Amino acid sequence: MNLALAIMYLYPQANPLYDFIAKDDGPMFHLIVDEHPTKQVLLPDAEGADPEDWIEGVHFEYRKKNPSEMTEGVEFEWLPSVPYIATWNVKDANGNDVPQPTEQELQAAWEAYQALPIPKTPEELEEERLQTLETNTDAALLGVADAYEQQLSASATQEEQNITAMLGLTEVYELAMLQQAVIEQLQAKIAQLEASQATGGAA
Repeated sequence: MNLALAIMYLYPQANPLYDFIAKDDGPMFHLIVDEHPTKQVLLPDAEGADPEDWIEGVHFEYRKKNPSEMTEGVEFEWLPSVPYIATWNVKDANGNDVPQPTEQELQAAWEAYQALPIPKTPEELEEERLQTLETNTDAALLGVADAYEQQLSASATQEEQNITAMLGLTEVYELAMLQQAVIEQLQAKIAQLEASQATGGAA
């Protein structure tokens, strides 16, 4: 468990540099034998003397082993690290002291923190921005293309309407011309009849 992150999840307003200090001293060295292991160390007087004649304190002595000289799993073990709160000065919005959270509360906060979505890296955010920009650009281009097609369709429709109107005007004009010709023919007939009547009356 990351103790500092769990605390920040519980108290987002807390300042980890002032309101609390979370420490983790790392794995703990732990002896698994009853007595501290020792090793035999020769003294200067041991040089040239028969080992069978060595006397403890004169020719040799026993000293405690350093951890690096011990056998892990036989003489010692590393206990898992246990983070702890070294300093606690967290206060609420009114300036009142906030009780230090229990281990259960911290564990629940840590699990809730881990369930949060993983923040995106700057590279991922930039890639997402470019993808969004590309999508918006494609949509804009499609919109322009659709508008252009609609404009062409509207222009074609208007042109068809203009042609239809011109054809209608042409038909009206032709009909008017035809009527004018009929009128002229009738007028000519009337003139002939009037001329015939005038000639007959004179005789």
